Amino acid sequence: MNRRYFLLGMTGVAAFASCGRPSKPRLNVYNWSAYVAPDTISNFEAEFGATVRYATYESNEEMLAKVITGNSGWDVVFPTYTRIKPMLDYGLLQPLNHEWLPSLR
Repeated sequence: MNRRYFLLGMTGVAAFASCGRPSKPRLNVYNWSAYVAPDTISNFEAEFGATVRYATYESNEEMLAKVITGNSGWDVVFPTYTRIKPMLDYGLLQPLNHEWLPSLR
């Protein structure tokens, strides 16, 4: 067997094997630095049985540059109100589904 094909084949098998669903749901959060208490993420993960991918940014420009690139993977982002209009213009925001928020009044 040609070694190049063998390595290519093993890479494909490894990639395929890693495509399985994660055992826990994952929430991807992008927020300002120093906005949550140190135990907030771990408490959320324990209470809801989820994994949180949490990253921070230092400026609106940094945040916008990261999310504007397309498939950034963030589920929740906390922009400053001055960035709402540009984010709307780029099609980056989803409306809230009020049915999922029963405590919203």
